[in-house]
Amino acid sequence: MEFRGCKYSKERKDYPRISYEVFREVCINWRSNRRSEAEIKATSLDSVKKLTYKSFGTLDQGQWLNDEIVSIYVELLDKEVAKDTQYKVLNSFFAPTTLNKEAKMIDRAIKKKNITKDKSLILPINHDNKHWYFVKIEPNAMVVYDSLVGSKDASWYLKNQIISNIHKFGNRLYEAEMQVSVCSDFPQQFNGVDCGVFMLAGIRDLLRGVQWTFRQGDISFKRVQLAC
Repeated sequence: MEFRGCKYSKERKDYPRISYEVFREVCINWRSNRRSEAEIKATSLDSVKKLTYKSFGTLDQGQWLNDEIVSIYVELLDKEVAKDTQYKVLNSFFAPTTLNKEAKMIDRAIKKKNITKDKSLILPINHDNKHWYFVKIEPNAMVVYDSLVGSKDASWYLKNQIISNIHKFGNRLYEAEMQVSVCSDFPQQFNGVDCGVFMLAGIRDLLRGVQWTFRQGDISFKRVQLAC
């Protein structure tokens, strides 16, 4: 079966097996409910989350992932993948809505989210609703993982207010100056819409401690994997 260039295959060894029935259901939902505000449940989480079919449709081929999809998936990663690692994953709203506030409110948010300096933090970044990438912060280091890095260097990212706030936050949290760098081997996308999938796949690989398991040619299948 094929849906807009996404081929179902039972032979893929590098991804968990997905049944034909599940794949078919995903494709039907993409086709028939693209604009629907009706809600569906994300049942993989301890506390059931709801999202609209409209948001679910952004996982379809050629679509730009929205914040709702990213937030639900990073929460899933934080609960089911990161819990036994050195990492904690925060959602895409933390940096823009919290780190621009006064110190007391930031400290309150740190306590509420159980953020401690013995863990490295991963933060998804929504750049002007046009591009997704993520950063990792840890003692002495802040690394940017971007699937459209081009010629951008660390100084370019630090001009962004959100990144600048994260840098200041990390320096304060870890009580040390973080050196900023850009990951040089992060897989690169060949279009303008797959950045969110690259980001989520990259976060998952980083949490699992494996070398990047995807390239542009894998993204169609990655979309199906995320939807399942």
